[in-house]
Amino acid sequence: MSGFILSRLPIWLVGAALGLLSQAAWIQMANAKGWDLNRSEILLRLGLGPLGGALVLWLLGEALLRGARTLGLDPWPRMQRLGRFLVATAWELSGLGRPSGRRAWLKGLALTLAMGLGLAWWFGWRPAQGAEAVRAYFLDHQDPAGRGLGACLHPQVDGVGPGQDLGQTQAWDFPDLASLPGGRQRYFLLVWTGLIKVDQAGSHGIGGLVDDGLEVIIDGRVVARDMTESPPREIWGKLRLDPGWHAIELRYLQLAGGATLKLWWQPPKRDRVPLGQAELRPLKPGTSLAPVIRLRLAHGLQPRQGSTYDPFEGGRFWSLPW
Repeated sequence: MSGFILSRLPIWLVGAALGLLSQAAWIQMANAKGWDLNRSEILLRLGLGPLGGALVLWLLGEALLRGARTLGLDPWPRMQRLGRFLVATAWELSGLGRPSGRRAWLKGLALTLAMGLGLAWWFGWRPAQGAEAVRAYFLDHQDPAGRGLGACLHPQVDGVGPGQDLGQTQAWDFPDLASLPGGRQRYFLLVWTGLIKVDQAGSHGIGGLVDDGLEVIIDGRVVARDMTESPPREIWGKLRLDPGWHAIELRYLQLAGGATLKLWWQPPKRDRVPLGQAELRPLKPGTSLAPVIRLRLAHGLQPRQGSTYDPFEGGRFWSLPW
């Protein structure tokens, strides 16, 4: 059995590496094309990719070996010697041949596991719990009889201080400055809050044509953001959502010059439609968003004052979404 494993170990390792790389490249290509990949499919591909690669390369190697024997060649002893050499070299370089080396490896594995669990909590579970808490707050304060999103005008671009309640908005097609609600000409912030209904699970897109800035927040997570002064351009983002009602915040920034705001919503595998065609519901009048800000700060969904905002802005920091 040991000879069987040692002789085939190099082939298995190379096949596993090739299988993992092929699945990683496929996932990167799928992300670039905007395909709807769920987390379970990604983990399944990354888990079975090395196994499939090792199996395919092993079967190919067995076929080549049989072909070589048919031709009167026998590469088997050389493959066994290569396998023993690679195993012995790896064993010596890693220090597993000594008790102290084995203890060091166990400590390193324990430390790696602890760090992995900590990072998973910090970057995975903690933001997910925060997003669910923000969504629950919006659900508790929804206005079932209302339609559209509640609008609020802030005379300061940082949104500090009380704003002016502008009622409910049901359409977001403002081609110029005069069509925007509030009657202000420059340096103001418009904020819409409420809930949006999702009918099917998948990757949903939201954004539109904007002059100057726009920030889209769903369940406390920033989906799209560009708050710089600029001529009209498209600001767009995507987020995977489950069916049901989800908290939504839209922040439109007007600095100086012209103004344009046209927003669209794109369910999975469908064309873009104006945001007003989605099922929207406002919050009850007078609902405070201070608890939402505290939740976002506590769960890492919003940077604290003085920190660098969103180092991953404009796309994933990693090419693969794990």
